Amino acid sequence: MGQDKLTYRDKYKSRYETSVIAEILFNNRRFLCKSKSRMIEIDAKADFATKRLDYLYGAMREQKWIDVNFIVRNRSFSAHMVVLVACSEFFANNKDNLGAIFSDFEYPVIDAILKYCYTGKINIDDKYYEKFMELTAKLQIKSIVPRYKTIDETNCLEALHLSDDPPTREKAMDLTLENFRTLQKMPSFLGLPAASLAEILKSDNLNVDSEEQVFESVKLWLISDEENRRSELAELLRHLKLPLLSIETANCIDIYDGMNKSWTLTKNFSFNRRCFASALVNYWIMIIGGYNSLYDAITSVEYVDLKDGQKHSLKPLNQGRKYFPAVTIRRDSSTDVYVIGGYDDKANILSSVERWNSTTMIWETSIAPLLQAVYWHNASVIGDRIYVTGGHILKDGKNKSTDEVQVYEMQSNSWSYCAPMIQRREEHSSIAIKGKLFVAGGYCYDGSRLDGVESYDPDTDLWQVFCTLPNPTHGITLCFFRQKLLCMGGDDGKRLRNVLEYDDMRKTWKSLESLNKSRWYSFAHVIPYHSAI
Repeated sequence: MGQDKLTYRDKYKSRYETSVIAEILFNNRRFLCKSKSRMIEIDAKADFATKRLDYLYGAMREQKWIDVNFIVRNRSFSAHMVVLVACSEFFANNKDNLGAIFSDFEYPVIDAILKYCYTGKINIDDKYYEKFMELTAKLQIKSIVPRYKTIDETNCLEALHLSDDPPTREKAMDLTLENFRTLQKMPSFLGLPAASLAEILKSDNLNVDSEEQVFESVKLWLISDEENRRSELAELLRHLKLPLLSIETANCIDIYDGMNKSWTLTKNFSFNRRCFASALVNYWIMIIGGYNSLYDAITSVEYVDLKDGQKHSLKPLNQGRKYFPAVTIRRDSSTDVYVIGGYDDKANILSSVERWNSTTMIWETSIAPLLQAVYWHNASVIGDRIYVTGGHILKDGKNKSTDEVQVYEMQSNSWSYCAPMIQRREEHSSIAIKGKLFVAGGYCYDGSRLDGVESYDPDTDLWQVFCTLPNPTHGITLCFFRQKLLCMGGDDGKRLRNVLEYDDMRKTWKSLESLNKSRWYSFAHVIPYHSAI
């Protein structure tokens, strides 16, 4: 062979300056002939790829060169592993267990799957279609576009990013834009690829109450897979129709005058953060952690002094965190503030706990961690125990809302579980009143806002239904003021200014004077009457 090459070069040396004996590369349907001076592209026939697949499919049918065998219901199936893996890596990871995986499916379904892997075509009786799609999901074959007999609110988001049919996509987009307020928290919305979300955001027909609502939907989409999606955020924010979306939601404080039954709005404090925690320490309202305009979890801690109305800084947290609660515990010599769990900058759900001591004014990290890392939870204090309710967790590789209640014993510095809540919930509010714990509203990861209010008795370790809110609402604030349970703000599809008071005799809610500004995920503190602000 070497001699032939030498002869070839010598023979044509007079016609070619450089050797045309170059490698021939096979790349899909093209042959690339390289020479030192040029590259020649030669197209194969249009049906080249199709014929190769047909040949492999025929080889599978004739049992030639096969390396995969499995038996289902006494029927033998054979294939070529390289063809199956080209459709899904699932086959490579489960090659010794295919018989068991296929065991719940009938012959026509299995045969149709194998044919699709070889030919890209689906031929299956309508009565087997649902089982066929179930098997494709089980095998993680993502290239099959489902058909849609009808498009409605239950499948419009899925159709929007999976369907290649223009009329189907158009109808899916119209339904998505019209029903955006209810769809934005559905798991299918949180699973949208960035390109599909951008297509929704840039539409002029998006049905929302405010651009802030659009921003919040982008935020929820981001945090459902923050590690992989942070790089997409800047591009998505370009489609928000705001010159600048302010991050300063903690800039002002509403104060309710119980004598005059009215709200007054205080001055701008410019805390520049969202989803922070707050605690009342004597005459201080502490503002702790949260995230900034770059969506980074922050460690900074500030407070407003109710005596002079000024803002001051404190020593920062040891760990940047957002979506977490803070609770205050008064002791003889000092007041302690606990911050519990949350979410950090590296897409980690936190189990760590820090404690601030009003005497030393530093954050201690010697507190035992939670049994379950969690964020969007809440916390309240009864006696010498902290009760952490619900929240968002990652369990068995799945995101979910939880009904778990974790209890911290201050004396032993340890955590345990008590009876779970009746309802799984996150973004809810909790409050301790006269030795009992109450939780209200919130959101469940299945896509629904909640209107239930539950109460817990530590003596019996039992939860029971207490009442319902007027509307399913998340991000509300509970407060106990003048022997009355108040519910303020929140989001029931739009941000609210409502202030509701529960009438325990009539078992109903009545409206009080509304807040000056709509508020969601805010905090209420009962403060001394005389203050500078």
